[in-house]
Amino acid sequence: MNETHRRLPDDLERVPPGPELAALLAPVDRDGLTARDRVRLAYARNRLASHVQAELLADLCAVSGDEPTTG
Repeated sequence: MNETHRRLPDDLERVPPGPELAALLAPVDRDGLTARDRVRLAYARNRLASHVQAELLADLCAVSGDEPTTG
């Protein structure tokens, strides 16, 4: 059974982007959220999407043999 959530955690903005945030957002039912929480959801998904895009770019750099520097 697919469980959905109608309330976002109070500390959503503190959850770092990655697998934990993805798992937290996956079951969210946006139709049941308040307008404020829909905005918070959009911000959280944007953080997650940015994280995934950065990982993809790092993968492409690795394929090209040009590892990105960190720091």
